[in-house]
Amino acid sequence: MICGFGRTGNDFGCTTMEFTPQLMSLAKQLSSAYIPISASIIPDFMYQAMVEPSAQVGVFGHGYTYSGHPVACAAALKTLQIYERDNLFSHAATMGDYLQTRLNTLVDHPLVGEVRGKGLIAAVELVANKRTGASFDDGSVGTFAKQACQNHGLLIRAVGGNSIAFCPPLIIDKTQIDEMLDKFKLALQDTLDHVQSAGLIKN
Repeated sequence: MICGFGRTGNDFGCTTMEFTPQLMSLAKQLSSAYIPISASIIPDFMYQAMVEPSAQVGVFGHGYTYSGHPVACAAALKTLQIYERDNLFSHAATMGDYLQTRLNTLVDHPLVGEVRGKGLIAAVELVANKRTGASFDDGSVGTFAKQACQNHGLLIRAVGGNSIAFCPPLIIDKTQIDEMLDKFKLALQDTLDHVQSAGLIKN
């Protein structure tokens, strides 16, 4: 669940977006990905529909070989304690606001069609024509931008073709966000030079 456990500044993305889901699946952020664990959250009416027939045969016949593994459960419990102890969700909300503000300074860049995101998750969409929002013909520009970021010491990924995704650790601070964006701007300039020299801008 990339939008959960503080990523958008709240416990879950549905809280941030103000809706109530009927089902939720949780996984790596339960243990900060240190050990595999997952969970499914279902409403009571669904639970009752499964449990009552199961009572007729004496067991609720659902599970996996490693369900309830004590080491995984211990890691998850400790992780949840650390989230609360270090007030990470509130920190992520503050840092998320700062990240979004910094990213939005890029909207005037010739390659940037859109900056979108919430909290510590965002994407910068690269376009071939800023005025019309026309896309590049394939995902090669996103791939180039990703590599340019790596060349400047920033590990990041391209998604959806030519959008560059940001999803930093919840413990990031303002100095690190500044460093991340400074490196990204260098990569963005490299990418602009590349698309101009390759004649990829659409007029």
